[in-house]
Amino acid sequence: MNIKNNSLIIVPNSLKKNVLKKIKTLVNFKIMSLEEFIKKYYFDYSEEAIYYLMNKNNYKYEVAKVYLKNLYYVEDKKYNVAKLDELVSIKKELEDNNLLIKDDLFKESIKTKNIVVYGYQYINNKYEELLKSLNAEFINNDKVYNNQLLYEFNN
Repeated sequence: MNIKNNSLIIVPNSLKKNVLKKIKTLVNFKIMSLEEFIKKYYFDYSEEAIYYLMNKNNYKYEVAKVYLKNLYYVEDKKYNVAKLDELVSIKKELEDNNLLIKDDLFKESIKTKNIVVYGYQYINNKYEELLKSLNAEFINNDKVYNNQLLYEFNN
């Protein structure tokens, strides 16, 4: 794998060691998963945000986490759809209470980086458009499955 200096490599956690083994030159790069990238680019949330939603809206822990994960997909605008508008208001409320962790420096720093996306078979449309807008290079990692003999037993 030929990685340029000052690169950002987005790769699944399961392939990070393999990618590090393939890099043969000494270059300055950062490696992270797509989930880590999304949290750095948009925002991350703390346990306090989950606790806040649980107390304010009487959500269970898992439900509060689902709401927080869906906040990545809404923008600060009026959708005229009840559920989406509710998500926008939750996001605004969490931002006003400083419960979302934003890293504005990260957005500025990646503008000058060469971004390489490796090992993801599927990336949803929103994130794919974001990466394309940042001029990311997509490298396919089609897994090759060998035809192996399989055994089946009754017991």
